Amino acid sequence: MTFAWVGSSLVFALAHLPTYNWNLVQCLLVVGAARLVLTLAYVRTKSLWVSVGAHILYDWTILGLVTLVGMADMPQG
Repeated sequence: MTFAWVGSSLVFALAHLPTYNWNLVQCLLVVGAARLVLTLAYVRTKSLWVSVGAHILYDWTILGLVTLVGMADMPQG
């Protein structure tokens, strides 16, 4: 089962290479690691909704952090 878990995460990460401008490190370390966690959520609970909820929480957290950093870099008028 571990081979399938890691293998599917690797394939998923590599499938995102064109999206991330062929940045292998970003795909493997960020996308692949996130996929490991999201798949683990499904494996542990056998509920796709838990994995979906974890994915939404992850996406909104990253979006929020990027937005806050972007706002901090904006010149104050």
